[in-house]
Amino acid sequence: MFQKELEKRNISSIEDIQEPPARPGVIAPPSFSGGADPAEDDSQLERSRNLNSEGLEGLVPRGSQLLQLGASFFLAFGPFILFVLLSFGAVYSVFGDLFVHSGSPSSGVPQYVDPMDLLSEPTVDPMIPM
Repeated sequence: MFQKELEKRNISSIEDIQEPPARPGVIAPPSFSGGADPAEDDSQLERSRNLNSEGLEGLVPRGSQLLQLGASFFLAFGPFILFVLLSFGAVYSVFGDLFVHSGSPSSGVPQYVDPMDLLSEPTVDPMIPM
């Protein structure tokens, strides 16, 4: 059964399974070596130290990168904002003032009622004296 599977996949021997054939145009991932190169650690350490001790000379490029990142964040919501505006405009064009209104213009200031008149009126329950 194992031999049939190998023939189906056009593999002649088990050694072919262990080392996959190199395909043109495909880059193999880097292999991990157990011990790290000390020279790489030193260069990484130097780069980290330089980055941490960087003064005002790197402020403008970092600031521009942060502004670009912040602006691109809001651009991601552009389609959603456009959809909401278009749907609001469509509903307003169909319903008009019934959809968005600011009250009747003739309402004006409410009529003044004297508080003493309200206090002199009889209460709803005759058992409660004023």
